[in-house]
Amino acid sequence: MISARLKTLARSAPDRLLGYLAAPRFEALSPFRSRPAPAARFTRKTLFFAFCLFLGVFYGFWGTVLPPAFIIFLIVPFLVMALLILWILPDSEAVPDAFLDRLLFAFTAVTFLWPNYLAIAIPGLPWMSMRRIVGLFMVAVFLYALAGSTRMRVSIIEALKSVPLLSKFVIAFFVCQTISIAFSPYPVLAYKHWFNSQFGWTAAFFLSAYVFSRPGRVERWARLICTAAIIVSLIAIVEQRYQMVLWANHIPSIFKMENDDVERILTPTFRGSQYRSQAIFGVSLSMAEFLALAFTLFMHRFFLEKDMIKKSWLAVWIVAVLTAIVFSRARLGLVGVVVGIGLYSFVWGYRRFRENKTDLTGAALTFGYPALAATAMTLILSVDALRFRILGSGTQQSSNDARQVQFDMAPPVIAHSPLFGYGGGRGADALGYTTPGGFVTIDTYILSIVLDYGIIGFIFYYGFIFLGAGKAAKLSLNMRNAPDDPEQREIGYLLPFGVILLQFFWIKTVLSQEENHSMIFIILGAILALVLRANRAAAKTA
Repeated sequence: MISARLKTLARSAPDRLLGYLAAPRFEALSPFRSRPAPAARFTRKTLFFAFCLFLGVFYGFWGTVLPPAFIIFLIVPFLVMALLILWILPDSEAVPDAFLDRLLFAFTAVTFLWPNYLAIAIPGLPWMSMRRIVGLFMVAVFLYALAGSTRMRVSIIEALKSVPLLSKFVIAFFVCQTISIAFSPYPVLAYKHWFNSQFGWTAAFFLSAYVFSRPGRVERWARLICTAAIIVSLIAIVEQRYQMVLWANHIPSIFKMENDDVERILTPTFRGSQYRSQAIFGVSLSMAEFLALAFTLFMHRFFLEKDMIKKSWLAVWIVAVLTAIVFSRARLGLVGVVVGIGLYSFVWGYRRFRENKTDLTGAALTFGYPALAATAMTLILSVDALRFRILGSGTQQSSNDARQVQFDMAPPVIAHSPLFGYGGGRGADALGYTTPGGFVTIDTYILSIVLDYGIIGFIFYYGFIFLGAGKAAKLSLNMRNAPDDPEQREIGYLLPFGVILLQFFWIKTVLSQEENHSMIFIILGAILALVLRANRAAAKTA
């Protein structure tokens, strides 16, 4: 009986198979969707599960075989998918403004208060430093808010239009950074540098243009930078006593990196017999650069402050910052301070003279500025303590010689890839200059930028630096020194921001490290926001 039933099934199997394959789809009345035919449903499910199986095998195999540096390519499809999801998000009027403010401030805090080399290292993954964790989270929230809010997009576009050429140069530099990856002999390494610079530079620029367009944020951010500078200065002063990085022997195992670069950072460095403080930075030069830029904000707040107790505390912290710069044994820090004082005092004196033609201080700074500058230079050249600390002595001659050698080596290397360079962070390898200790390095950002991103990148990069400084200076000359209106007081930060950009340019002639670049891009975004607010204030009073 069983065999008879099997024979019956065998004879009917072809007919059943043909019926299954030829079965039409199940029709449904509108607005319901028609159900696909059985064969179509089976085919789709089979293809879906086969694709999932293939994807699992593909990612499992290549995730195991590829070096960690190449794993980033496996993430690209997910990034594209995330961008598509953001693109189709519906518009919403609710924007997490307060949360975005906190994220920008948190990113600033971890950048200048947490050593970037203390990171969580998971095998097979890049270092997860606090800066990267907070930065990526900041970018994710920013993109989510940007994709879902027309109001936010309009606000950012208005800020970008306040100084249109500056905005176009920043965007063009981003494009140049991206294109340079294709010209790099090491595109994977160039991509890693590009990725890190996007959340620390580009995203910070656009987010700051939005955040600082609202009242109160600029002054809070300036206070945060000053607070960070105070903490860094105190660390540097204490560090000078112990002649070592304070936490070098007390790093928790979760943050302890077995890496030559980290070992080099934690190894005490000396100039002659003098220890060079570096605080949370990788090198003492970057600490001196940061403190020199922060010094200008201290100076601005000192002249604005009317409360004598607060003014006295600012004077104390200014002395602490200068002491820390001296302990860095880096000439560029004191040179940056001198440039900051010279530029700021001229504008401050001119505005004081314009407000009161009988004021002797304003008149002296305005008309006697060339004589004061000549006197200052005479003192620097004639007083040994000043000359050695600012212009250097024989112990710094090796640095000067190294830069000259690098400039002599650069022309044929630049000519080999003149337009877009060798990719972000790859300029030093392309140049091939090594220190006596065997480290590949470049000692000036003028060469770094043109080797990394080519002549086009060089033009855009220094173009937006000077455009930002020029626009800030133009508006600053027509402002008051100590406005009573809180809005005008914040707009007045255009003066120290413009001075900081020029200090930064001057310092970069002798420094190629990029640890403080985030501060500059945030300031550029702040300049756009403050110019927009200045234009609105002028329109109201017109």
